[in-house]
Amino acid sequence: MISSQDFTEDIVIDPRVLRQLSPAEIVRRATQTSAWSPWVCHVANEVDKDPRYRRSGAVQMFLQHLTDSSRKANAMHWYFPAAGMFKAFKAIRAEKSEVKDANILDDLYSAYWKLLDVVTEDLELMDPSKEFMGSEQRRSMLIGIIIQCLEDSNRARALFEPKTISFVIDCWMRSWSFDGEREMVLNALNGMILFVEEDHKDTFLDALLSTSYDLASVIGHFGRILEQEHLVGSQLVNEITPLVLIARNPAVAQSLVQCNFDGKLSLALQRQSKSDNSEATDDFIFYTGHILLEMVDIRSPHRDFMTLFTRVLRNRYFMEAGAAALQKADKAETSDDEMRIQVRGWYNLFHGIRHIFIGCGVPVDCAFCKPRLPTSRSSVMKIRPAFERVAFPTLATLSKNSEYQYLWKQLIKFFDITAESVRSRYQHGQKCSDVYCASRLFGSQSEKKRVCLGCLSVFYCGRGCQKSDWFKHRNECGKLAEHYHLEILPVD
Repeated sequence: MISSQDFTEDIVIDPRVLRQLSPAEIVRRATQTSAWSPWVCHVANEVDKDPRYRRSGAVQMFLQHLTDSSRKANAMHWYFPAAGMFKAFKAIRAEKSEVKDANILDDLYSAYWKLLDVVTEDLELMDPSKEFMGSEQRRSMLIGIIIQCLEDSNRARALFEPKTISFVIDCWMRSWSFDGEREMVLNALNGMILFVEEDHKDTFLDALLSTSYDLASVIGHFGRILEQEHLVGSQLVNEITPLVLIARNPAVAQSLVQCNFDGKLSLALQRQSKSDNSEATDDFIFYTGHILLEMVDIRSPHRDFMTLFTRVLRNRYFMEAGAAALQKADKAETSDDEMRIQVRGWYNLFHGIRHIFIGCGVPVDCAFCKPRLPTSRSSVMKIRPAFERVAFPTLATLSKNSEYQYLWKQLIKFFDITAESVRSRYQHGQKCSDVYCASRLFGSQSEKKRVCLGCLSVFYCGRGCQKSDWFKHRNECGKLAEHYHLEILPVD
């Protein structure tokens, strides 16, 4: 006969005792102890390994402790029950036993609200003994339960209330890319935003604005994330995804403009371009295009629209990224609707240049034609140097008669860019004079490996570029040689 003294909370349970008891008996004993006893801890550890625990009332036991226990100094009475609930959720999903465990799932969903109350109350509680996990890992248990709830569309709707959203935003604002919980927090945040987008009943932003954080603080947090130099690749893409989803809201776009967010995107783009993860780089380029388009579009009724528009596209890194995005889309299947959506930001930005030059015939509805003024063309010409850098190398890679090639040709025409003007610029900078040189794309500076011995005035990456350029260069070689020799003649 085992007495009550054998399962007091200040001792470790003897394994021999556990072997004598069934899961149902262990759950009953856990019900009779405190919320932080080793019995509750044992059930929490085993509930995802042995289904008999959760089918013997473990979830009801966890909920009872959440309801009846009270806060105690340096002891989170909800910690073991929360861990057990999280593991029970995961186990049911993993075993695909939602039908068999339907009643247990109902209990878990019901317990969520009590758990939310106690976790948010103790959010700042840190245990100096370090016997418990850090605060970010404790928060992640509730975040994990929220993610589980989001998988059920009927249950997920109930989560869109201020306290839950405030908790998710709070976890996102407090955590950083190096925190263990960060991926779970991002999954919860993106899951909530995507669910709202599909539901079309409410907007995540409306709920976000009702939290304790103002929009400027949220945008500032995105900015600080982009400034982290170690953040590249898929991790950077995951961090920026929430902003892509909410940037279409006018209030968000306006806040991005006010804090000059394009500058932070430019720095992150430069850092990402050095990454070996080409897929993540492509995703980040597409996301950047979407964010920039929303920023530009929200300014279309304002007089400073042209200032922002030209500032964005005269940035060489943005121009190179946009050219790369069009090339990526051009190589995709014609029927690839997903790719067309991904490249929409950059395509519309470039298309906006064309509208500013000649209009589109429907200025009432066109964001780019609304601010058209006589001075617009001269303002857009500030973009020309950045566009000229990638004009012909990009054109050479675009499919013949594709919509992307047509747009690119129109831009070359509008900017009055010719092979001669490009070559003249390259010669002046002592860079590769082949206008179709691949190394000229994305701003890569070629080394001066080869110089034309006939004129000593033009430079090439190598023999291939020199051979490619000879058809154009042979007509000017003699004149350049004469000019070069006149320059080096001694003056009397």
